[in-house]
Amino acid sequence: MKRREFERTTPEAVGLRSEDIEWLLDELESGFTEMHGLMIMRHGKVCAEGWWAPYGPGVRHGLQSLSKTYAATAVGIACTEGLLHLDDKVIDIFPDEKTLVVLNHESNDIRFFHVDYEKKLLVMKGRPIKLETPKVAFRETIKKKSDVDSKYKKQSGGHGQYGHVKMRFEASGDLETPYVFEEEVVGGAVPKNYFPAVEKGLQESVVSGPLAAYPVVGVKAVLYDGSYHPVDSSEMAFKTATKMAFKDGFLAASPVLLEPIVNMQIRVPDKFTGDVMGDLNKRRGRVLGMNPDKQGYTIVEADVPELEIYGYATILRSMTGGAGDFSYTFARYEQAPGDVQEREIEARASKVDKGEE
Repeated sequence: MKRREFERTTPEAVGLRSEDIEWLLDELESGFTEMHGLMIMRHGKVCAEGWWAPYGPGVRHGLQSLSKTYAATAVGIACTEGLLHLDDKVIDIFPDEKTLVVLNHESNDIRFFHVDYEKKLLVMKGRPIKLETPKVAFRETIKKKSDVDSKYKKQSGGHGQYGHVKMRFEASGDLETPYVFEEEVVGGAVPKNYFPAVEKGLQESVVSGPLAAYPVVGVKAVLYDGSYHPVDSSEMAFKTATKMAFKDGFLAASPVLLEPIVNMQIRVPDKFTGDVMGDLNKRRGRVLGMNPDKQGYTIVEADVPELEIYGYATILRSMTGGAGDFSYTFARYEQAPGDVQEREIEARASKVDKGEE
């Protein structure tokens, strides 16, 4: 979208009276304690603008909770200017965290939508929209060691396919890296020109783990032996044999699900601190500390599984009468409790079988 300056004009030129704008300014100053600035647009033209001291067009200052306001204003202006329309696609691709799904529509393109307040239903061009709980970015890893012997052999007339690998799998200790690949082949049991194919098989395998189709992290794979056929062996055969070995070796090495942990900073009035801490305990949170800010508020710091903070804004607002706020950042991955793993694996079993994710 090309950037351009808004055209300036007088209130009268767009059908407004200067007296009405002066009345609006008086009302704003009498009803608000801290005005920063004002811009009035009509018919795509700015007809009035101004700032309250010490603010100005070139003065930077911190603001909070205005991102949605700015976004809504920008979209409104763009629609008025004819730069955006109801049918324009906003986002082409949603990753694993997608939350909006269009029902009965083959393309699932996400476009502008509105709310039918009478039917209390999200509608997009006459089609219903299903709102889903945001997905949590789980990861898969292993805790023990495994040793597998995997052979891919196929004969269908002419040249066949033959790839044979013997591999060890264990935890690498680095949860920020999907895998570490090493080779210890001696005597040319597997020619060096097939090593890249073996690693390619690993690269494709860690994208979607065998446990619940989540990305794999923290795995060390060692190719130490195997065999090849001078005619039938190929890069594809060794890549396929490696993918078979990875699946068997991963499942044999005590696989687990890792869940993301976030560090939360919750600011609430002192009298609500006990309620907030009790709620955090229910969410499997670990309180790290409480710091009074000398304004009648306490900042509670806690590590909480991301799975447990869905809808927390509404809960906190209810607990504190709208006086509390919070922020959070990703901290690390930790092994999820057994019951959480079982639910997640069961919920995604069909996706693993169908290879949907």
